[in-house]
Amino acid sequence: MKIGELSKLFNIPRETIRFYEKEGLIIPPNRNDNNYRSYSENHIERLRFIKNCRSLNMSHREIKKLLDLVDNNSNDCQLVESVINTHLINVRENIEKLINLEKELIILQEHSDEIGSRYKCGIIKNLLSKEY
Repeated sequence: MKIGELSKLFNIPRETIRFYEKEGLIIPPNRNDNNYRSYSENHIERLRFIKNCRSLNMSHREIKKLLDLVDNNSNDCQLVESVINTHLINVRENIEKLINLEKELIILQEHSDEIGSRYKCGIIKNLLSKEY
């Protein structure tokens, strides 16, 4: 399978596939006689794994850790669980940050009707002064 076909199959840009190769997430494929990259079923399986991990918002570092376990035929579920647990902690921290961001935006929005002397929009005034 050529890179364009792989790109269409997973709906990701060719550049992303090349980036994954560069980062060591997928092994660069062999090239056929006309110098095109020739991707195998193993590449497809690995790219599917990466895409599924990315859909969970996992970082390349986290994905690399999991792929290293796969590559080493490790059946150590504790290591896998450790990666997932750490990711879950990060997700929860991000949720907390987003909730705080939402509160700030609501406060800012509530001040939108205030008219400043130089600014017709209270939001702009408050963003300039950070006094909302």
